[in-house]
Amino acid sequence: MSEVTINSVCETIFTGIPSNLIQKAEPADATHHMITGSSLNHAGELVEEALQPVQLKDEKSASKFLLTEGDVVVLTRGNSFRAAIVDSKTVKLKLIPSANLVVLRPNASKAKPTALVTHLNSALGQSQMEQLATGTTIKNVPASKLKELQFKLPGLETQEQIDSLFFASNQAYTAGIAMVEQERKVAMAKVNELMQGGA
Repeated sequence: MSEVTINSVCETIFTGIPSNLIQKAEPADATHHMITGSSLNHAGELVEEALQPVQLKDEKSASKFLLTEGDVVVLTRGNSFRAAIVDSKTVKLKLIPSANLVVLRPNASKAKPTALVTHLNSALGQSQMEQLATGTTIKNVPASKLKELQFKLPGLETQEQIDSLFFASNQAYTAGIAMVEQERKVAMAKVNELMQGGA
């Protein structure tokens, strides 16, 4: 376990794409998908249905914003800070981060994306970001301040365990939610049937 800064365990850190480089598009015409704050859930994953279909106005200028697998996107603006991982499934959608996000690209030999996300979404990480935030109406954590955020990072072996638990827990959670929703649908169908005088 060692005390590190986010900057010391990342290859690069950058803010999302300026809005003048993109335009909204119909899903069929989209060349890329933009991640916004609502695309990040509290479990540290991206919500595919919440990604915005977009086209790039200037392919050359915008290409440097294209995300890769293992990138960590952090919502640093608004009233609810959170972080999520770009995984092997979502990266195929050609992801671009919005201007309200900061991207952390971890150095694989030092930190796993799950370790960063787990810390930033923890009570301690949230508290640290609150302290770094500027602005009263709309809070904002500048990338320069996020870089200097300090946290305790376990060794790579422990990070491997965190990695396995992180994804297994999220899979179980998703499966559980799907099962509960299915049970509710069945129950509501029965309720409606009874309301119509069915036995």
